[in-house]
Amino acid sequence: MREADKLRDNATGTISLVINAYTHSAVDECRTAAQLLYQQMSPYRGIGNHEYNKETAEIRGMLAMLAEPENAAAVTTLGLTKEVEALREANATFEEAFDARNDEVSAMVSQKSISSADAVAEANRLYQEIAQTVNAYAIVQPTEELNAFIDKMNGLVGSLASVSGSTNGSEGPDVPEPEPTENEEL
Repeated sequence: MREADKLRDNATGTISLVINAYTHSAVDECRTAAQLLYQQMSPYRGIGNHEYNKETAEIRGMLAMLAEPENAAAVTTLGLTKEVEALREANATFEEAFDARNDEVSAMVSQKSISSADAVAEANRLYQEIAQTVNAYAIVQPTEELNAFIDKMNGLVGSLASVSGSTNGSEGPDVPEPEPTENEEL
């Protein structure tokens, strides 16, 4: 996982450095391509210093931005196609290793050692972190897919808050009782 992270840090650094260098190119085509990408790379400056989850999400955004037709042409003009592909591969390798590590840790953790209050507090903290990252992307690079995701999550959170409220004695939404199966008596 650390090796893949180092590779993706190196790739993002190389891409940024090449773009920065070409902003002063004597070749008009290269300078124009670099100036186009330079502006669009601004949200990703310092990406290698971010924690794993944030960096992974930012790299996905960066790769999507670089794959847009006009930007892909600029990437090709600057000779960065192989570097972008290496970043894509390193990020995929990192994500696989990160998921494997999480699965391994999950398998080791005994459910008895986790208190409900701690689990809820951690879930709330993680939700806040995810919401902050998603909202940042919604501001910097809004897409229909991202807006649909935000709407879906807002609906889910609202539903869960209503259900949670109904278990605490407050009124929640009208949730129909499940129909009994043949083996259950009414």
